[in-house]
Amino acid sequence: MSRMAVRPRVRRHLYFDAILSLLSGNKVMSPGGAHSSSSRVNDHADSQQVKPLDTQDFHKYFGVKYRLLLRHSVAYKSLVRLRSMSIAEIEIALSFRLPDAHRAALVDAADPIHDACDFLVLDSPHELLRFLDANNDLRRPERPDPWPDFLVAFASNGCGDYFAYDIRSDPYAIVYIDPDRTVAENLACDDDFTFESFDEWHARALS
Repeated sequence: MSRMAVRPRVRRHLYFDAILSLLSGNKVMSPGGAHSSSSRVNDHADSQQVKPLDTQDFHKYFGVKYRLLLRHSVAYKSLVRLRSMSIAEIEIALSFRLPDAHRAALVDAADPIHDACDFLVLDSPHELLRFLDANNDLRRPERPDPWPDFLVAFASNGCGDYFAYDIRSDPYAIVYIDPDRTVAENLACDDDFTFESFDEWHARALS
């Protein structure tokens, strides 16, 4: 077998090592380096300069197919059960960025929005209150009407409905998804439950 045929398999293995190292909080080298996994880094800690792999690095090096690998891999799901997710990890997995006001509310347990609705959070004993798990469930292909990737749920009234970001627009629009309608029907609705910003939605939810 030629070297060209072997190289993609090797690089794929190094990328997967780097993904797991990122999730576990270890420092990893850029995938172009000689030692990408956390074990290789530890073995050569004295001789190699290591930097954390941040969100920007991840998008640069891994792209969409590795985010999909991250989202659906068994190792990834096992790690989610062991510890809570960070905002950056959720953003990577769902390919979007939370507005700053939403970030602030998410990490502030005293924000009244947590009592006003089922506000999806980083970690919870209840799977469908966890931000990433809820969105992965809504996107499952076996659902009768799976959500498209451009919708990101973040809150619910607890009856199967959701408020979600439509990340096709900049800034993101916030739409209401009624469980009694299809996703397409909800998006076609021109009602009073579409918001231009998280701040606007937050004020309405607390009123």
